[in-house]
Amino acid sequence: MRTTNIKLGTGAHLLPFHNPVELAHRVAYLDHLAQGRYMFGIGSGGLLSDHELFDVNFEEGEHHARTREALEIILGIWGNIDGSFDYEGKFWNDVTLEYLVDNLWIVGSPDTVARKLRDMYEMVGGFGTLLWLTFDHSENREAYEKAMTLMATEVMPQLADLTGE
Repeated sequence: MRTTNIKLGTGAHLLPFHNPVELAHRVAYLDHLAQGRYMFGIGSGGLLSDHELFDVNFEEGEHHARTREALEIILGIWGNIDGSFDYEGKFWNDVTLEYLVDNLWIVGSPDTVARKLRDMYEMVGGFGTLLWLTFDHSENREAYEKAMTLMATEVMPQLADLTGE
């Protein structure tokens, strides 16, 4: 039996310490998976050590300004689903479609996808397990099957040397 009443909540996302573009997309995806039942909690920080770690000036209230700006970006992205959204702020200036394509979306030819995955592997120091998120295939099963076939036959063989160790 499936539930339709339980909500998913993580507590608070501390906005000064997250890239708002990436967070907006992660939260939107989680909400999609939770079928609209994700509760998006936000905060401006807590521990002084977090502010020091992320170089956010607590004494001057930078965490509050970052929170406001991040929330403007997140709501702007969600409010412009069908069009582009550009934002120039004090803390984040890379809110463009180009940023999403270059940093969040792994799209392109099999060679391009393999290169982006290899670059990601090297940047993070390896993968224990590669979490793979794809588009919602319920609308276009044929396109989903084609994408999975390309992934299995053309992308993954190019990455066989990546051991995850």
